[in-house]
Order: sequence, then structure tokens, then C-alpha cells
Amino acid sequence: MSAVKTEILSPREAAKRSDDGAFCPAFYWRSFPVVEKIRDLAGGGCCGDLRSLRFTASRPRKHAVDEASFVYDRFSAMLDGAGFLAGAPCRKLYVEKCAGANNLFALAEFENGVVAEFEANECLPDTLPDIAFVKANFSDGHITNQPLVGYFNEEGLLYADDSSCGQYIADNALTSLAAGPFAWMESRFALAVERGEIALGKLGCDRWLSMIAEVLS
Repeated sequence: MSAVKTEILSPREAAKRSDDGAFCPAFYWRSFPVVEKIRDLAGGGCCGDLRSLRFTASRPRKHAVDEASFVYDRFSAMLDGAGFLAGAPCRKLYVEKCAGANNLFALAEFENGVVAEFEANECLPDTLPDIAFVKANFSDGHITNQPLVGYFNEEGLLYADDSSCGQYIADNALTSLAAGPFAWMESRFALAVERGEIALGKLGCDRWLSMIAEVLS
């Protein structure tokens, strides 16, 4: 008998399910390599105590989803990534969203004093690539994938032909190239789920969704 494949659901879908341990929400920021590095080094204590976080997710309009999916699925995945790093429950959340646009700014405070700042939008021109940054500020240093100048990292592969040009990321763990940072973290998350490296169940998604709904009401 073949093993049952674990379902990866949107946070809204996962929140509606009974927690039978056969699924998990798409909290893919947990598998972003910079998030994994921050968590590893935070656990080792080499950078001191974690003080604050900043998450940036900027995408071109061609990758935009409907408003509810942007707020409750994609943004909640960012919140989970911050909670994953903070290692404590969130006690306060503030969200300022632009009316009629997938564009928001948010602040979250966790019970251990860590504060996280979020900037998320899907309003970039279609010619620009996806942008995904995380910065962790510790008492003894910083960890980030954000360049010192500008908004783009140069890592990855450039593929171009007469009709298009694209940037791709190669990862030895994956069987195909990832078309940008979000495809990269989603593919790594799916692989981690397949390997049993991600806890199954709701992972607190219902709590995140209720907090977002409360502050936006």
C-alpha cells in the first residue's frame, strides 16, 4: 500500500479542516534559506539575542492574487515565518492596508519582546523580478539576504532567448530550477513536507487568520 501524500493547503483551507495530521498550511517562508540560516544561528547563540525582524515581499502585478488570498494566505505565511523565528506567540498585530490594492505594512510584537516589521505588495511593474528579503537584528549583529545597496541580488542563473529573459535559482536539493525566490521557497517547503521535516496540522494558521481579520475589521 502506498503512503498517503501530505496535502499542502492554503492557510484559509487549512483553517477549515479538522486537525487530522494529514495536511499542513503553505507556510513556505519557513523553508526560505535565509530564514533557515537565521533560525540555526539564533539557536546557536553566536549573534546574541534576537531583537527584531523585517520581512519584505514585493512582486510584479502579473503575480498578484485576489485581495483575500493576498491578505489571508500570502501575508499569513509571512507572519508564520516571523513567529517561526521569534519562537514565541504573537501578542499584538497592526496592519495598514491600501484600499483596493495588494499593498500593506504591518507590525507584530511577540511575547518574548521580538518585534517584526512587514512590507508586502504585488504592485511592481511586470518587468521587475520578485523581491524577497528577511533581515534579523540581534544584540550582537545582523543576518540578512538584502544587498547593501539596491533591491536585487545577483545570485542565480540568467536564461534568455529572443523572446524573454528570466532569472532562475539552482538548488542541489531540487530537481528543477526555481523561477525566483517565491518558487524557490515553495519548492523547498514541499520537499521538506515530503521528507517529514515539517510538522503536520494547522500550525496555528487559524490563530493568524483570526488576528488579521480582527485588526482589519
